[in-house]
Amino acid sequence: MTNQASKLRIELRERASHWATANAIRYYSSLGQAPTILFSKSADLSSHGNFQPDSWVAIQASDAWIRRLRKPHSRSDALPVEMRATAKELDSSLNNS
Repeated sequence: MTNQASKLRIELRERASHWATANAIRYYSSLGQAPTILFSKSADLSSHGNFQPDSWVAIQASDAWIRRLRKPHSRSDALPVEMRATAKELDSSLNNS
């Protein structure tokens, strides 16, 4: 990863965690040298930290998107043990590909 890309990832991670904290949104970090912020559904399932409220409502109305939301996180080994069983691909604030 280039130095600029690394700096951008760090800034995005910092902004994501700050935004989540300021808005009382559930989140956690992946493990490793360059952790990623991951968001969870709210306890009452009415929202998800990785989606704007209107988008979340639209997603919940789409069978295709609901199926996509169920896709397990592909790098569960890079997540805290307690999150591995429930983490989903779309919980991630950054795409690592």
